[in-house]
Amino acid sequence: MQLVMKDIRGEGPRNRPTRSDRKRLAELWKIKMEEREMWKQYRRTGLSEMRPYVVGEDLTGTSVSDEDTPKEGDMIAREPKNHDDKWLVAKEYFDDNLELA
Repeated sequence: MQLVMKDIRGEGPRNRPTRSDRKRLAELWKIKMEEREMWKQYRRTGLSEMRPYVVGEDLTGTSVSDEDTPKEGDMIAREPKNHDDKWLVAKEYFDDNLELA
């Protein structure tokens, strides 16, 4: 998309954008706007069951995202209706979004 935009602004190898360049940019813009409109904000209506993560504990059976490294201050959450469904909640996310009920 950046190359198309550079060409359209006259910064690329062509001096003027072609009709197909303008059409392609319009298509890309429409896709980007549709994607943006898909994201909506939701507020939780229920409670979350959580406990502190204990440094060094075995996390077998607990989901940990690739971006997270378990550390002190993180929490372990579980699905209230299925206690085998557990995941790590980063301290930063917890602090920003949750509080004791």
